[in-house]
Amino acid sequence: MYAAKPSPARISYGDRMVGTAAVRGVCPEYGEMRNEVPSAGRWIDAGDELERRRVIFLGGRIKEQLFSGRPAVGEQWKLEECASTVVGVMARKIQLSNYFSSDDDSAWIPYSTAGDLWNTRYAAVLLFEPLAPQFEKKAMAQVLAAVATRQNFSPTDPKALQMFGRDEFRPVIDALTIGLQVLLAFVGTLTLGIGGVGVMNIMLVSVDERIREIGLRRALEQGSGTSSFSSWRRLC
Repeated sequence: MYAAKPSPARISYGDRMVGTAAVRGVCPEYGEMRNEVPSAGRWIDAGDELERRRVIFLGGRIKEQLFSGRPAVGEQWKLEECASTVVGVMARKIQLSNYFSSDDDSAWIPYSTAGDLWNTRYAAVLLFEPLAPQFEKKAMAQVLAAVATRQNFSPTDPKALQMFGRDEFRPVIDALTIGLQVLLAFVGTLTLGIGGVGVMNIMLVSVDERIREIGLRRALEQGSGTSSFSSWRRLC
């Protein structure tokens, strides 16, 4: 699970500040499930969560805004005037889905640390992963039943809890795939058409020059043949 700060947080380093960062309090397992791969340093671990350490993992764009090309790992930062340490930085990430904001514009702190900074009694998102993709529907049903029992609502109520899985995103992914295929087919056809026109022009110029050359040779051959015939008659 993770708890997002109710409003964009202010993250500062020296005289630089990012005032629109989405700071998320997460458990260590979140990084593996959401593929938060560090390009430098490390991801939040169990020790950070257990000891409520003041550490942060930065998204790629936030790192560039605060540190530019300088190394960020080990540097002291301030989140809402609270000093902490950068433990890792994520490379720039291309993604089809996100939670309210791009991972490039986000930062992550331990869930327990987030509880010291703002109210985390009610988590914003509960994230879980099935053992295998084919068990997704069963896992969603089990989680829904468990939460319904805990929170005293009917698991058949579609408005009680909003859940998203791979099947919900599949139409979007399929539409993007078809769109890319159409775009690539159009670009390929256009490229072949332009190439064909270019080759045709080159061949036309070559044929035109060849016709002139053939005409000149025929004219020379005819002229040479007439002169030889006239000389033969004079000799006779």
